[in-house]
Amino acid sequence: MYALVQSLRVNDGGHVGGGMVVGAGDVSLEGEVNRSATMFAGNLDVSGSVGRELFMAGDNLTLTNTSRIGGNLSARVRDLKKVHIADGATIVGTRDIQLRVRKSPFARPRFYFYQAVWLAAAMLVAWLGLVLFPGFVHASTHAVASGWRSLGLGVGVLAGVPVAIVVTAITLVGIPASLMLFALYLAAIYLAKVWVGAFLGQILLKQAAPTKSDWLLGLLVGLLILTIVEFVPYLGGLVHLGVVCLGLGAFAWQLYRVSRPAITA
Repeated sequence: MYALVQSLRVNDGGHVGGGMVVGAGDVSLEGEVNRSATMFAGNLDVSGSVGRELFMAGDNLTLTNTSRIGGNLSARVRDLKKVHIADGATIVGTRDIQLRVRKSPFARPRFYFYQAVWLAAAMLVAWLGLVLFPGFVHASTHAVASGWRSLGLGVGVLAGVPVAIVVTAITLVGIPASLMLFALYLAAIYLAKVWVGAFLGQILLKQAAPTKSDWLLGLLVGLLILTIVEFVPYLGGLVHLGVVCLGLGAFAWQLYRVSRPAITA
């Protein structure tokens, strides 16, 4: 039996002929399971029987006096105080109750690998933009300096473009336009950190009129600082949102400036 539900209850007298693999918020096992049971649950209450092993990962585990486990009991919980096994509970096998400790991402080598890949990709995209559209790239970087204007415009773009995409996609004719707008929206969000990172690097390195190599060096320094700050608890999320809005606003403002001659012509 496989189940992924909000809550599950096997009533007294209920019978599961095979095993069970369940993912649920609350599980109440009052009946009988012939074979093994694997439970990923916030709360697991067992007053019935499991023929073989019982494995549980979650928050609360309760085994009443009438419960019976025919094999081993294994549990991974966040707090040992939330494990309640009555004296009358029968466990034929061994008990293995451990704290479920979430491993910090900073202790995983792949975390640094992914960050290095993202940084290399951002630098490559920025270099291509600098080669193909140097004026636009420098202007977008300088537009970050407008501060509140870019921030306010970025908030409007971040919230308004999804609405525009949905409205445009309502008609079949507008679907291609909405897809292109969506692609541009994602690209702008991706580039937001590039503009802000480059601007931050120029300030820190005091680059008044940066060359191409100076701009890339400033970008590298800025991206490293922003990446580190964004992993600070609580503060990091606000910084990330601010960077996205600020960079989006700078990008949108520069697009507007570039398009003005074509509109007025």
